[in-house]
Amino acid sequence: MIGEIGGTKEQQAAEFIKNNISKPVVFTIAGTTAPKGKRMGHAGAVISGKMGLARKKFLL
Repeated sequence: MIGEIGGTKEQQAAEFIKNNISKPVVFTIAGTTAPKGKRMGHAGAVISGKMGLARKKFLL
């Protein structure tokens, strides 16, 4: 799975995978070296609270 900073789809996918997929899943989060406050160029990348933070996604 490839994700990015911002948005919550990765968290939703991780929950689905945890509950429904028995095979290993490999993921990466693009944009982890982006400067703090960097906004991506589309609406899905908006950080909502702590849900869109890359470091939180790596904990999934």
